[in-house]
Amino acid sequence: MNKEDTVTITRQMSRTDFWSNVMGSINFNFEWWLAVKYLDGADWDKPGVVQLTIKDADDKPYTKKLMAHHLVDAYRYVVDKGYTHCGTDVDIENMDECSSDMVLQTAMLGDVVYG
Repeated sequence: MNKEDTVTITRQMSRTDFWSNVMGSINFNFEWWLAVKYLDGADWDKPGVVQLTIKDADDKPYTKKLMAHHLVDAYRYVVDKGYTHCGTDVDIENMDECSSDMVLQTAMLGDVVYG
């Protein structure tokens, strides 16, 4: 799709809804996810800090702490790149495990590395 065929739409949603849409849809059973730990009272449905460990591109463990703004930046990147899952756009209102995985991989590694 070229730039002339696109429009930019800005929308707002609560940080809690955004966080739970991403974190509540992820399947940490994918082989590249090694550990998930919510810190300081955070949980899949309560924003805060999550510490994730993933295999990096060299198959070595990489740990990073993420907050909601990291997920927002990663979501924007995935959407801007036009990444799709099963032939449809990644939509924050309809996140599934693969879409959430792409967002979290991007937040952790800077792009989608697996899957």
